[in-house]
Amino acid sequence: MNQFIAHWTQCNTALGATPLVVPGANNTTVTIAQFTTRRDSLQTQYNTIQACLTAQQLARAAINTRKTNLLATTNHFNAVLDAYYRNTDFYAARPDVPNFSDGQETFTRPLGNVMSLWAKLNAGPAPAGVTLPLVLPGSMDVGSFSSAVSALQFAYAEEDAKMQDITLARATRE
Repeated sequence: MNQFIAHWTQCNTALGATPLVVPGANNTTVTIAQFTTRRDSLQTQYNTIQACLTAQQLARAAINTRKTNLLATTNHFNAVLDAYYRNTDFYAARPDVPNFSDGQETFTRPLGNVMSLWAKLNAGPAPAGVTLPLVLPGSMDVGSFSSAVSALQFAYAEEDAKMQDITLARATRE
């Protein structure tokens, strides 16, 4: 479009007092000023889409950070079960650790199992070497873990909102 505007400007210079107008939609004409305004509007819409894409990438990064932290805590929780609760009902209920690449539902379902089992473990008898309520590295207790899982759900919702912003910005551009 910039090259077209430059060429159009050269044509207008050559034409002198009668500037070039091109046919537009619905039997209208477009001047260079109108075309430039349309180009500027399209550039603004492009910039809006880029900003939306950046916001979505930041939302995904927040999800990834939360997932990494929750995976570490889940692994610590299971390590406590491995070390102190073998041959118990708690060990039999040991939750699977999700994969980092799992989608939202598949990733968060086992985290709900961790929360539930952690609360039940805290209500049960403490084996030798364990102090209840259980607090994992980073002062992570079951309440903090539950809050972190909730924050992950909100982060997923935020990413969904950012994806919708991208769709709306693209629709406006089109």
